[in-house]
Amino acid sequence: MNRALRIASRAWFPVVVAAIIVFLLAPIAVIVAASFTTSNYLSFPPDGLTLKWYAEVLVDPSWGAAVINSLLLAISSSLIASVVAVPAALVLSRRGIRAADLLSSFLMLPIMVPSVLFVLGVLLGYQLLDSPVPVLGLILALAVLIAPYILRTLLAALEELDPALEEAAMSLGASRLRAWVSVVLPNVLGAYAGGLALAFIIAFDELVVPLFLAGPALSTLPVRIYREVAFDVSPQIAAVSALLVVVTVLISTLAARDGSATRILKEQR
Repeated sequence: MNRALRIASRAWFPVVVAAIIVFLLAPIAVIVAASFTTSNYLSFPPDGLTLKWYAEVLVDPSWGAAVINSLLLAISSSLIASVVAVPAALVLSRRGIRAADLLSSFLMLPIMVPSVLFVLGVLLGYQLLDSPVPVLGLILALAVLIAPYILRTLLAALEELDPALEEAAMSLGASRLRAWVSVVLPNVLGAYAGGLALAFIIAFDELVVPLFLAGPALSTLPVRIYREVAFDVSPQIAAVSALLVVVTVLISTLAARDGSATRILKEQR
């Protein structure tokens, strides 16, 4: 009986994995297919094949402005998040730090609390100051939300790093800062690149924070898509979504390749 159960579990495992993959990819496949429809509304299967909606999106200045706004916010918030997350990961990874687990859990709070509650707290804070939310406030709010992703990814890599490497560098006369820069950081560069790419994608795709905090003059790509869906379900939305899928896959692939290259260099050393 046990042998039969093991055989059955081995046979069902690929089926379950395939079903999960189909479940995750099916919505993306539907949107991509719908972006080629010839009709003036979203339809699946598409009535025909055309690149009309991609052309309209690429020449529409409002879509271009939304993309630029999202890129600037994502880049700025990712850099600011790195300034906080990288030193925090270096400190928390050191053995003997008191309450390191408590501090790590505290720094992970932004991804444990619903974004709506976080945004409401930011809005109430600016209301007490009797001031509208500036662009810098929006960037800082995004940085707070994405910093835990960089922190967690980098911290996992630092915890696996042999502390003897840092100790050896310091025994040869390097200061702690130089040991971190010359020895520690190059060994975790791949993990940092992966965390930074993840943080950038999350900031770029974030809807709640810019929807509540940004003024009417600042429209990001997710906000523009949300407003289009609310008032007019055009195939342009599917075209934009398909382009976003391509960009996300490219960024993820580049981050993965960077991590692989880092591991190869470490093995060669």
